[in-house]
Amino acid sequence: MSREVEDLHRRLLRARDAIGRGYARPLDVALHGLVLNTDDVRGLHEDLRARGFTDFTQEPTEHFYGTDMTLRDPSGNEVRILQQGKS
Repeated sequence: MSREVEDLHRRLLRARDAIGRGYARPLDVALHGLVLNTDDVRGLHEDLRARGFTDFTQEPTEHFYGTDMTLRDPSGNEVRILQQGKS
């Protein structure tokens, strides 16, 4: 497993635990779920696909703020992964 995928997994587990213990809660605004940053969203997408992950709800998409993709974790939670655009 690549280092970036392992890091993503650790972050998802920490976020899930923090929400479960009441230390954090999902935002009640337009963005919901967990948002993580990466330096290469397309590379991460290819790596996850190569490892058999298929639960993407949005393929990598270009926006004015950068590139992002969305997936669901094994518990069905939405996770958005963002590669911020260059300033």
